[in-house]
Amino acid sequence: MPDIQIDSFTTTSLVLTAAMCLLAVLVAWYTVRDRIQLSQIIVGIFCYVLVMLLENVFDVLAATAGLSTSGLSYGLYIVLSVVIAREVIRYLGLRFGIQGNFDTTDAAIGFAIGFAGVYLCVCAAYYFNCYSTVREFVKNGAEAFWANAGDTAEEAQDLLVMISAQSGWQFLMTGLNRVFFLVREVALTVLLWYAMGDKGNKAWLGLIPLMHVLAMLPDGLYQAEIMTNTYLKDALTCAVSGGIAFLAARQYNAKEDLVSHFKVEKLRARRRK
Repeated sequence: MPDIQIDSFTTTSLVLTAAMCLLAVLVAWYTVRDRIQLSQIIVGIFCYVLVMLLENVFDVLAATAGLSTSGLSYGLYIVLSVVIAREVIRYLGLRFGIQGNFDTTDAAIGFAIGFAGVYLCVCAAYYFNCYSTVREFVKNGAEAFWANAGDTAEEAQDLLVMISAQSGWQFLMTGLNRVFFLVREVALTVLLWYAMGDKGNKAWLGLIPLMHVLAMLPDGLYQAEIMTNTYLKDALTCAVSGGIAFLAARQYNAKEDLVSHFKVEKLRARRRK
């Protein structure tokens, strides 16, 4: 067995990363809990399951075609396959699951919380499992850990080697990246909602996938081994995601102010009658 060294800060960072993923979903839900419905979240969860299935189909096709698992072509494949899968399913989910059944932008936010939240919950479970494995390894010692690992020894070894190769700060940056993932998915869903319902925003139908590609590009370059700095990858992803969120917030504030003004004026007109 390899000599694996994992410090206490890395161990703590794993449970903090899991907490960041879970808390992001809970905070997002709590913030809008009075304005969304459970059915919207369920539709979002179902749609993200479809996204994962579609991504698996793309992976099978890429493997069949003999696509390289490194280099620029692989990085572009990662970016495009993820963006196409998410944007196609997001559009269909809003079109047939939300639009027509609900008429408020908050319904799109509820959909997005389910759509992105299920992924963050999976991430939270994964990082908590990493924490539990590391905790047992450090607590019992390597010899006792491997003796009790049984049939899962090889899998546990791969996991521990992966964890030991990263610092605690890298895991925390990953957690921050996941939080911004949720923010970005909510923002993209809100922009798509407006694009689908307002003729003046049809240009967003083309801009949304382009912004999504830009947000995914650092991760694609990293997986293609073109970009090797994980801090740079996460920082760029968070910066682009923050920019998308800023655009969505401007649209939301402008549109929802108009809706509120229209409702007030309509109420006044009824009173005058």
